[in-house]
Amino acid sequence: FYPNQVEVGVPEVNRPQTGALRCFPNPATSDCAVALVLDSPDKLGVQVLDAAGRVVRSLPAQAFGAGMARLQLDVNGVASGLYTILLRGDHSLYTGRLMVQ
Repeated sequence: FYPNQVEVGVPEVNRPQTGALRCFPNPATSDCAVALVLDSPDKLGVQVLDAAGRVVRSLPAQAFGAGMARLQLDVNGVASGLYTILLRGDHSLYTGRLMVQ
């Protein structure tokens, strides 16, 4: 109600957004955690694609509830480079990037 009002506070910079896929550590050397926030329950399968679109790793679909979904991805034996991670649900698709060293 004041014309010169100034807001103060600390923004929440580490709060994950719904549907934002994160991989950590990134770059990875042996395995990484893949995490995202789901707004509704879903059954997600995982594929790791190389630059040519070939599947180099995959995980079978598993059910996740609404909220934080997290899984471990083994990248042992995967050549160094940049990869795309796809999480496919019944009616959803999430993508992220992963660097393997």
